[in-house]
Amino acid sequence: MKKLKILFLSILLPVLTVFISFTGCENNDVTNSKTLEVKDLTYEGCKEQKNISDSIEEYIEYYTIDSNYLAIKHVNAIFNCCPEEINIKAKIENSKIFYNSFHKVDGCRCYCLYDTYCKIGPLSFSEYTFKVNTYGIDEPIELTLDFSQATQGKYTIERDEYNYPAK
Repeated sequence: MKKLKILFLSILLPVLTVFISFTGCENNDVTNSKTLEVKDLTYEGCKEQKNISDSIEEYIEYYTIDSNYLAIKHVNAIFNCCPEEINIKAKIENSKIFYNSFHKVDGCRCYCLYDTYCKIGPLSFSEYTFKVNTYGIDEPIELTLDFSQATQGKYTIERDEYNYPAK
């Protein structure tokens, strides 16, 4: 009986060790977050504006470029008049793309409108929730994006008012 126990343990222990080593090293990262590349970032502005109350259309155009990148053009985005630099960061977390545009410093006490352009990726063809953070809006803009070879669209950003000082 003692020999049977020793034989059983000598077989069971190596099997359990192998099993634990394969299952114990699993990546338990729930968020599965990955920084996306931001390529070809360009921006132009400060655009002239006659009056703060002028009708301004702010929108984001997006389309597939280079097979697995999403081109994003943000028209009439608000940034500081003297931003030193405008940056964009993008990351993907599970099936959500987070897109954040921001200016490096508040160099002046004024804001104006800029157009930005960049490509983010690489992305796999799939459906994503696209979340855009932009100045002056408390909650991220959220839209569903079915990323494929033929993806393209335009999203108009609704603002109650442009509450920034004139240049």
